[in-house]
Amino acid sequence: MTVLDQPPGTPNSHPFGNGSGILPYGGEIVIMNRVQIAMARQIGGWPLYTIIIALGQMLAANSYQMTLLTGQNYQDDLQLYVLGAVFLASSLVWYTLFRLKPSVYVLSAPWLFYGLAFFMIGLPSLSPKLASTHSIISDIATWLYAVASAAAFLFFGLNFGEEAGAATEVWTLRACVVQGSQQIWVAALWYWGSTLNSAKPGTITPWWIVCVLWPLAFMSFVFAYLMLYGLPDYYRQTPPKVPNFFRTLFRRKLVLWFLASEILRDYWLSGPYGRNWSFLWSVPVPKWQILLLIITFFIGVWAFMLFVLTHFSKTHTWLLPVFAVGLGAPRWCQTMWGTSSLALYIPWAGSSGPYLGLSLWLWLGVLDAVQGVGLGMILLQTLSRLHVCATLALAQIIGSICVMIARATAPNRIGPGSVFPNVGTWDFSQGIQGKLDGSPMASAPFWIALVCQIVIVLGYFWFYRKEQLARP
Repeated sequence: MTVLDQPPGTPNSHPFGNGSGILPYGGEIVIMNRVQIAMARQIGGWPLYTIIIALGQMLAANSYQMTLLTGQNYQDDLQLYVLGAVFLASSLVWYTLFRLKPSVYVLSAPWLFYGLAFFMIGLPSLSPKLASTHSIISDIATWLYAVASAAAFLFFGLNFGEEAGAATEVWTLRACVVQGSQQIWVAALWYWGSTLNSAKPGTITPWWIVCVLWPLAFMSFVFAYLMLYGLPDYYRQTPPKVPNFFRTLFRRKLVLWFLASEILRDYWLSGPYGRNWSFLWSVPVPKWQILLLIITFFIGVWAFMLFVLTHFSKTHTWLLPVFAVGLGAPRWCQTMWGTSSLALYIPWAGSSGPYLGLSLWLWLGVLDAVQGVGLGMILLQTLSRLHVCATLALAQIIGSICVMIARATAPNRIGPGSVFPNVGTWDFSQGIQGKLDGSPMASAPFWIALVCQIVIVLGYFWFYRKEQLARP
C-alpha cells in the first residue's frame, strides 16, 4: 500500500513528512507519524507536547539554582560573569536558530543540554577518584544548564502554537499553572541549598543524588526525542520573514518599557536574590511545617487565585494584566522582608512570629508570581508570537548584562547592603531625637531602588492603556 492509499492519520514512516515544512497535499491531508499521534493526546485539555514545553519553561527558572545541585549555595564573581556570558550568548544563538530554522529544533535541542547537565552533576559523587574533577565537571554542568535555560523565551512564546483562537481565560489558566509549578521547583532547589550552608569549595554531593539527577537526565533525553519527532506540523515550518521587523518592534512603546523595566528590576534586585530565597528554609521552624506552608500558599492559595482570575477573565480580558500591575512591587517587598531582618523578629506575634513572617514572605511570593503572569499576558495580548519571542530574547540578553553590571557596581552586589538595610539595627529613640543615622530613611540607595520599582508600575499602566489593544 502506498502513502496515497493510506487513510488520514495513518503513521508515516518518515518523521518529517515531505521535509519541506509545508503541509503535504496542499493542506488537505495531514500525515502524522506514531509519535505525533501519541503526543497529540490530551490530559486535562493539554496536548502532551504542550506539557513537555511547559516543563522546559519551568526548569528554566534560573541558572543560578544549578549551583545548588553542584554542592554549593553561592557564586563567586568569576562564576557569575561566566554564567552571564554563557546565558547571553546562548540567548543570541537560540533566537538566531529560531528565525532561521523550524521551531522543532529549538524546542528539542535544549532538552539535550538539560540532560547532559543533570548527568554530569551526578558523576563526581559516584567515585572518590572523580573528586579532583568535581569543580570542573560542576562548572561545565552549570554552563550546560544555562544554555538550556536561555531557551525559556521559546518555551513561553511557542507553546500552544496550533491554537490561534484560544480564549483569554484559557491562556490565563495555562500561564498560572506553569508559573505555579516553577515556584515549587525553585522552592525544592532552595531546600537542597539550605543543607549546603557549611559547604566549602569542592564539596562532593552524596551518592544518592544520582538517584534523583540521572532519572531527570534520562527524562530530558526522552523529551528531546519526543519534541524532535512528536511536534505537530506547525512547528516544522520556518518562521516567515517580516520586513522591518525590529523597526516595527521598537515602535511599540510597551516593548521599550518592558526592556527598560528589566534593567531597573535586575540591577537592584539581582544581588540579594540568593539571600532572599535562603530565608525560606532558614526560619526557626520545623522543616515539615515550612513544607506545609509552602503547599498552602504555592498550591492552595495559588489555585484559589487561579480560579478567581480565570473566572473573571472570561468577561474582562484586561483584568489579569491590570490587576498584576496594580500589585505594585511585590518582589521588592519580598526582598525587603526577607533580607532586612524585619521578618526575623515580630515581638507582638509571640511564638507565632516565625510562622507569620514566613507566611507573609510566601504571600508576597505568590503576588510576585501573579505579576509575572500578568506581564506575560500583556505581551501575548498586544504582540504576535514572533514579536513576543523577540522581546523576551532581548529581555534575557539585557537582563544578563544588567546582572553582571550589578555584581560589579551595585550597592547590594553581594548582599542587602544599603539598598535593603538591616532594620534591626535601627535605634528608634535616635529617630525620635532627630538623628536618623542608621535608619532606612537615611539610605539614598534604598529610596532610589524603591522609586525605580514604583516607576516600573506607573510605566506599565501608562503604556498598556496606550496600546489600544484589549484595553479596559
